[in-house]
Amino acid sequence: MTHPNPRMQQAGNTNLAAMLNIVADRWVILLLRELYLGAKSWSQFVDVLDISPAILNKRLKLLIETGCLKKESVAGKRETRYLLTQAGKDLYPFMAAAREWQIRWDKRKGAFVSPLMHNCGAPLRTYSACGACHKTLKAQEIRFSADDPIIPDSKDSRHFRLSSTAGADRRSPGAKVGKFIQVMGDRRATLIISALGRGALKFDDISKATGLHPAIITERLRKLQLLGLCQQRLYQERPDRFVYSLTASAQDLFETATHLRQWAEQWLKDTHDTNPGTHLLCDQPLKAQLRCQSCHNEVDFDSIYAAT
Repeated sequence: MTHPNPRMQQAGNTNLAAMLNIVADRWVILLLRELYLGAKSWSQFVDVLDISPAILNKRLKLLIETGCLKKESVAGKRETRYLLTQAGKDLYPFMAAAREWQIRWDKRKGAFVSPLMHNCGAPLRTYSACGACHKTLKAQEIRFSADDPIIPDSKDSRHFRLSSTAGADRRSPGAKVGKFIQVMGDRRATLIISALGRGALKFDDISKATGLHPAIITERLRKLQLLGLCQQRLYQERPDRFVYSLTASAQDLFETATHLRQWAEQWLKDTHDTNPGTHLLCDQPLKAQLRCQSCHNEVDFDSIYAAT
């Protein structure tokens, strides 16, 4: 597991911080997508992803070490299958919520969305609901303590080289990698989103909250603006200085993160106990459920299948 950035105050939810340092990687997100579509072999991964053998091996090893995958030899063949464990299946609501975010906020022609159906017979569309009052969850109606943000600000310690995945997803020939992957698959971008969500709105505040180099902050702020997740407003001239704020699409990412947070609390047992948060509408401990927009039943890995 990883440790928080020593230059920052330690975030309370080190479970989620550890998990973000796994899934906040473009290749891991793409591999999880393929696993949920039924891929089990090395050849199935490379058929749809332009990924080098070294990178593929590292990411599969990471998912095995995390407990999301297990290796299984095929009798009589020099072949290995990669199978989802229960932990890997339980991560599905996060990926399904990410898919819904992609449908809602990435309107580019050719942007790939997994063709999935819910077992009620409807094309899969989802929403996040409170397990106590069953009302739709909204980011502004969820409260966490000041030192336990919904997206924690821990530094990625895996030292993976941030290689480009542009053009690497053969399922999206007419578009670049999906917006969700561009954002959540970039750990430094998630650090800045976390800082903005906690009220660090000026450049110097973002720098203090993240510990990132100014050039990296400038680059990621520009990226977030181009993706429509961040906006700036001039508050001082000569020199020009700006305040930055999150857009509605960025706020939706916090709802998606609640599912990842719950997975981390369930499966990462060797880190600090965490505050589950509170749903302000019912004043109950937060328990997010992913539900089908058509039948309103809960969505999990066993309730979906690929459309034909």
